[in-house]
Amino acid sequence: MPTPRQVLHLLSRNELLALADAHRLMIGDVFFTREAPAGEACLVPDVPNLCMGQRMMYFRPRPGVLDARFLVHSIYGPVVRRHIEHACNGSTVGHLRLGQVAAIPLLRCPLVEQLSIAEHIEREAAPLELAITQAEREITLIREYCTRLIADVVTGQLDVRAAAARLPTSDPDEPAPADLDDATDDDLDEDEPE
Repeated sequence: MPTPRQVLHLLSRNELLALADAHRLMIGDVFFTREAPAGEACLVPDVPNLCMGQRMMYFRPRPGVLDARFLVHSIYGPVVRRHIEHACNGSTVGHLRLGQVAAIPLLRCPLVEQLSIAEHIEREAAPLELAITQAEREITLIREYCTRLIADVVTGQLDVRAAAARLPTSDPDEPAPADLDDATDDDLDEDEPE
């Protein structure tokens, strides 16, 4: 049996171009990872000339039968998650073989219902997505500020000795620790059962 490389050498340039065109990623396709981590999915973005990485594949939902957004939400639903966890169980790096991917149990319902479900999920998730985006932006700004502050201290552009002297030595809400020099043996044994 010829290897894939040998088969490619048997094809003409036009046949190769036709084969590449038939498998070109399109908006509406769904990326799916088979490893590291297994079972992640997303819609193919509107970016020209995308190329998939190793251990990735794509699904092309049949128009009029399966909505791509519904497919992604289904992949993250409990039925598919359990299937993926079970299929990857016992492996240090989760990996799905093609047969395991083909056996993923997808929920089925009419296209109109799929569209309604996908729209509902996206509408309800929109405030969360916005909050996540804002939090990520704030985290980025705090990290940039921290990096700049450290650089200023290290280079001597900011003198922190006076500020450090004003820092509390302990949490003001916690009671001060007992002075052990003045404690008696009875004080130290108070918490121990007799």
